[in-house]
Amino acid sequence: LLCAFALISCDPPEYLYPKNKIMYSFNNTSGQTIILKSKSVLKGVYDTIDRYKYMTIPADSNFLIFSIDATEYYNKNLFDPFFNHYVVEDTMFMYSEDSVLLKVWTESNRFGEGKQLFNESYWTKKSWTDDYYIYTEYTFELMPEDIQK
Repeated sequence: LLCAFALISCDPPEYLYPKNKIMYSFNNTSGQTIILKSKSVLKGVYDTIDRYKYMTIPADSNFLIFSIDATEYYNKNLFDPFFNHYVVEDTMFMYSEDSVLLKVWTESNRFGEGKQLFNESYWTKKSWTDDYYIYTEYTFELMPEDIQK
């Protein structure tokens, strides 16, 4: 009986049931289909595998590129999981549908000229809650002038 009471009375660790649900969307209003490319690294026991992630985002669409359930550790900056879990390297490439390189965003140039993917101020943020979760959605809008050279 004491054992059953102990299991019922204690709360599970927060990392098992994180309260933050964070979504990162790409709103492509550029009028053309684009392809995003980023590098991820899979670290195994015996080796490391580098691989590239490709994501096709149709013209005039709002596309979820990444979502994560995050612990309260991220409450101070909910934008961080985008860097820590989705874009492992500090570079994101954007190509046209016919494989022409249109843009390269780097984390080190996030405060440079023009709209920067790695700069949180270029994302719109919307938050809401329900009885348990805190939802946060970040949206990056790509407009025609953002891909002009």
